[in-house]
Amino acid sequence: MIVLIGIFIVGFIALVVLALNTLSIVRVGGPVHKELVKTRLFQADVEAPSLFIEDIAYHVNRLQGFVEDAETDKINERIQKIRDAIKVHRERMEYWQKEDFNPDIKDLVLVKAGKPADEFIAVVENELIPAAQKGDAKKVFDLGNGILAQKFAEHREIIEKSFKLLDDNVKSHSEDAESIASQRTVILIVVSIIIIGAVTLLGWMIIRSLVGPLGLVVEKLKLMSAGDLDQRLDYESKDEIGTLAEAFRSLIHYLKESAATIDNISRGDFSKHIDARSSKDAVSISLKKAVEALQGLNKQTQTLIDAAHQGRLGVRGDAAKFEGEYAEIIKGINKMLDSVTEPINEASDVLEQVANRDLTARVKGEYEGDFAKIKKSLNQACDNLDEGYRQVALTADQVSAAAGEISGGSQALAQGASEQASTIEEVSSSLHEISSMTRQNATNSKEARMLSENARGTAERGMASMHQLSEAVGKIKESSDATAKIVKTIEEIAFQTNLLALNAAVEAARAGDAGKGFAVVAEEVRNLAMRSAEAAKNTAQLIEDAVTNTDRGVTLNDEVKSNLAEINDQIGKVSVVVSEIAAASDQQDQGVAQINVAIEQMNGVTQQAAANSEESASAAEQLSSQSQEMMSLISRYKLTDGAALNSGRRNGYGKPQRAGAGHPLTRSFKPVAKTNGNGKAPKLDGEMESFIPFDDDHSMLSEF
Repeated sequence: MIVLIGIFIVGFIALVVLALNTLSIVRVGGPVHKELVKTRLFQADVEAPSLFIEDIAYHVNRLQGFVEDAETDKINERIQKIRDAIKVHRERMEYWQKEDFNPDIKDLVLVKAGKPADEFIAVVENELIPAAQKGDAKKVFDLGNGILAQKFAEHREIIEKSFKLLDDNVKSHSEDAESIASQRTVILIVVSIIIIGAVTLLGWMIIRSLVGPLGLVVEKLKLMSAGDLDQRLDYESKDEIGTLAEAFRSLIHYLKESAATIDNISRGDFSKHIDARSSKDAVSISLKKAVEALQGLNKQTQTLIDAAHQGRLGVRGDAAKFEGEYAEIIKGINKMLDSVTEPINEASDVLEQVANRDLTARVKGEYEGDFAKIKKSLNQACDNLDEGYRQVALTADQVSAAAGEISGGSQALAQGASEQASTIEEVSSSLHEISSMTRQNATNSKEARMLSENARGTAERGMASMHQLSEAVGKIKESSDATAKIVKTIEEIAFQTNLLALNAAVEAARAGDAGKGFAVVAEEVRNLAMRSAEAAKNTAQLIEDAVTNTDRGVTLNDEVKSNLAEINDQIGKVSVVVSEIAAASDQQDQGVAQINVAIEQMNGVTQQAAANSEESASAAEQLSSQSQEMMSLISRYKLTDGAALNSGRRNGYGKPQRAGAGHPLTRSFKPVAKTNGNGKAPKLDGEMESFIPFDDDHSMLSEF
């Protein structure tokens, strides 16, 4: 194999040397090319008006016409062009005289053709131009058609001969270049074939020694490219393939370590240290940077989490420490925190204003999702709190007004109850007197019965008087019947007074809500008391009539005494009548005693009602004071509609003016009546339920 490699190297070097030599000969700038270019350049100077004086002859010919026309400006201009053309001709002559060129062509053009050209130029400079400047048209014409025409013809003839020589020279150089290129091409092809054969043989041998292990490496690489890093290459050799196998095994180990590191990273384990194998170990360096970036990202995230746990929501991640998507993650977290803290900060500001008693504060930012729910809930809470405080302010105002009304009503009720108690005491005293008189009447009746028994002897003489006595006794009976009716009326009054007293007690127990019922109860009690007084008066009058009739009966009985003997046979009947009168007097005495007991009970209840009314008035005053305190507290808060201490305006004790009709507290209160001059409260308009709407009357009455 080494021999083949040596042959390949030698052949390749020979091929390269031959190719370089060929290129150096035929290349642009090579000897062949230089000769060809020089020939082409010389040919161009001959054909162009440089070595060939055709341009000078042309200007001489034009000068003749200008001289004949005596155009001085054009003569001078043309003379200058002749001199410029002569200068160019001489410069190119000097150039080619110095260059190494074909001697035959050079002698023909520069020497043989140059001689008549020089003579032509000498005549032009020495004779033609001076004659033209003088305006000698004849001399100019003679020179142009004479010697100048002759010398130009000789010069042109020689130049035309050089054209063929130059063409042949160019053709010869071109053929030489083509011949060299063809020969060298054949040589290069032969050498190339030899080298290709050697390389083919060498390649076949090398491929034969490489295909097996390389195929195994390729197979393993394909599996690795599919992600299967669990590969093993057992090829051992000391040549390059062995080195490749060892490098492949090292690559497998390296990739496995990298995969394990990536797996740890995917599981969030950044504890494994990554060492780069070299400064160009891009994978390890990149993994290390990735781990450092993830660690930094984790640290930043943990810092934000700790700050959030500590309530420091203004802390933000430093996105400048990261690049690419990591920086975008930190920026995204910062934006998320901004989005989270913005509604929290605004809600905190609102709560702070609420803490400072400003209930007009609201969350005004536009938020979505749960933040919108928080905004709605917080604003609703503030609205409810504001509405509640406004209702409390209004309620306190109404309670204060109602407390004043309750206090006035309770005082009026207490005064009326006191007056009623005084009246009942008077009635009770009158009833005591009636009872005493009734007992005395019974005693007298008994004595009359005894007298009637003693007067049997004279009864017959008092028949006429007895008849009158019977009429008087009839009137007494009528008076007794009327007295019985009065007693019944008094009993009814006592019963109703008892019920009203019970109702007054219930109203007194519930005086904290309203006080209108007290005035109604007091009015009814007063009416019943008046009825009781009237009944007592009637009873007294009837009893007085009975006493009068009784006196008359006694007088008649005195008159009849003298006639009792005459009506002895009727004395038995008189005895019976007197016995009945005595029994009726006993019953009347018992009835009056019962009325007296009832009056005493009614007096006690009335006294209790008066005491309860005074307590209600005191409680109403305390309630009014507490309402004022509550209104003072509410006035410290700033509400949405400015409602505070004076949220409900009133005219005297009229209906409180407020917004939000339909609220349970918005009820019309009837004005509390002022007491009349006699200290009695007038009758109130409306029902008691509209003033103090109790729902537990039955339970209160049953307990009472």
